[in-house]
Amino acid sequence: MVLLRHRAAPSRGGAVTPPPDPRPTSGEARALRATGAWVFALVLFSLGYFAQGGGPSQNSRFDLTRAIVVRGTFAIDAYHRNTIDRSFRAGHHYSDKAPGLSFAAAPVHAAHRAWLAVRGAREGHVRPGNFAGLRVVTFFTVSLVSALGAAAFLAWLARLGVHPVAATVSTLAWMLGTHAFAYGAIFIAHQFTAALIVIALWAGDRPRDAAAGEAASATRRRMMLAGFALGLALIAEFPMAPLVAAVALWIAWRAGWRTVWPALLAALP
Repeated sequence: MVLLRHRAAPSRGGAVTPPPDPRPTSGEARALRATGAWVFALVLFSLGYFAQGGGPSQNSRFDLTRAIVVRGTFAIDAYHRNTIDRSFRAGHHYSDKAPGLSFAAAPVHAAHRAWLAVRGAREGHVRPGNFAGLRVVTFFTVSLVSALGAAAFLAWLARLGVHPVAATVSTLAWMLGTHAFAYGAIFIAHQFTAALIVIALWAGDRPRDAAAGEAASATRRRMMLAGFALGLALIAEFPMAPLVAAVALWIAWRAGWRTVWPALLAALP
């Protein structure tokens, strides 16, 4: 199988002919978008179908989400008995996990509670242990971001010149054939963070000459997405700081230091 779509080759006279334009044709771009949509749907369905339940780590993160949405506090005093992954300070219990995933899940949980209120149901009575609420936030945070990361990984590989078939197989092998599958269906930040970093690479890793003809507004949107993804990845898993910094420096070097200020602003929140 040919893994790269373009490669310089010597001509009959011995001179090396320049490689063809690596940018995909309109037909190739449409095919890539269609493949990306199918990969996204397949990964999202698979992760949603095999969603896992709670545990000390999952509950600790979800307790923080519930405390923020329901009680407007970071203290998990009302829920701390369902987890051993907690800390105690100044008379209050707190989650001992990085808060990024819990923050990202807060709008989802608020919307879920609003939907339950419209139906006349109470959150705590949906299922014992609020498993339904945990499953909802897992699907719309970890699983959804993982599926978006899969589509971004496919597009990034294609941009690097990897053959579409090889890019598709590599993406599915990563998401469905490694630990990414298990961690993409559980309310833990590992795969959530990995997918965010891939999304940042897809959005920001573009050579200066390739982005030369791009509108300034489009460049700002790409860089803001990359910065937001890296910032969220950092506060979701603090040990990822070296990798986040390395990816940020790589994007800045590839795109040009003057174009990355939107990424810095988007990363601050």
